[in-house]
Amino acid sequence: MDGNKLRDPRFTELLDELWEQLEVLESHCTQFSAGSYGVYKSMSVILRTCLLGSSGDSALVARALPHVEFFPLRVLPVEVPTGQLATPAEITVVNDRGGILNLSAGISVPFLGIEDGAIVLSAAGPIGGEVVKRTRVKAIFDVIGTRVRLDTWLAQPFLRPEWSLSK
Repeated sequence: MDGNKLRDPRFTELLDELWEQLEVLESHCTQFSAGSYGVYKSMSVILRTCLLGSSGDSALVARALPHVEFFPLRVLPVEVPTGQLATPAEITVVNDRGGILNLSAGISVPFLGIEDGAIVLSAAGPIGGEVVKRTRVKAIFDVIGTRVRLDTWLAQPFLRPEWSLSK
């Protein structure tokens, strides 16, 4: 990196802002993992600001680190039946009554919900009124593959072929 750029106050301000956003995101992730599910909205705003931009500003990551690269998704949805989603990795879902559901990477699944304390799949859409206590996603990124630029990374299909990470 150009040494002059490191001394540019505008550049260091961008890096400081990005670092602050990531620290807040990390704190929210900890809170979410501890059961404070309401922070998910703040988490999504931070991610949108960092990766996509907001209020007319371009993405904070792209402005602060224009040459940054990310590992691509390990599993991309190819053909997914209408009303279903493709699992982007191995996923384990636990509800608040101890029900556990394990899903393999790359399979199509209907909507996930809770019914009478059990985790259920529903082709009709989201159902239930209980809490998914924990979701674990394993190896979602291909850390052996070639890294890609932010715009390519955001354009990857996610959950359905017509959806992308940016959407």
